[in-house]
Amino acid sequence: MLNKALLSSVALAGLAASPTFAATQIQWWHAMGGENGAKLEEIAKGFNDSQADYVIMPVYKGSYDRNAQRRHRGIPRQ
Repeated sequence: MLNKALLSSVALAGLAASPTFAATQIQWWHAMGGENGAKLEEIAKGFNDSQADYVIMPVYKGSYDRNAQRRHRGIPRQ
């Protein structure tokens, strides 16, 4: 009888000690500065505050033109 009680206690403790997973972090690269950049940060914050599974991290990567240049350099010419 004592073994059953001990086994039950161990099983309950195992259920109570479920693993905790960290939120998935997602970098959101963007080229928005000024008001648009501020709005984007606000949207990301609202999303992050609304749930705990994901964390959106906006990362300013420079102007749109600068990013277009980077993309074009990475695409081979035909």
